[in-house]
Amino acid sequence: MTGNNLCDFCIKLLEWWAAHTPLTYAEINNIMFIVLQPAIIFFYFLMAIIGAKTSSKRVKRTVITLSVIVMIILVLSTIALFVIPYFAGGFYTKS
Repeated sequence: MTGNNLCDFCIKLLEWWAAHTPLTYAEINNIMFIVLQPAIIFFYFLMAIIGAKTSSKRVKRTVITLSVIVMIILVLSTIALFVIPYFAGGFYTKS
């Protein structure tokens, strides 16, 4: 898949979400790239610093566990926001 094809796919995915949720394309785009992406980067930056500063295996294991938990929460929240309502027929239709 080339870069253009990937970009086109992502744009179509955001347009699909916008068509099947009460959120607009711009709102979904802002949530993803202004809120979620910086928060994820900051979280993993902090986890990397904590993991690098300690030699304790227990702390490193905790950092890895927290990272996995955050990713699971993000995946589940995405499913809850976009996928489940679509299949449950609960999305609003836009006119």
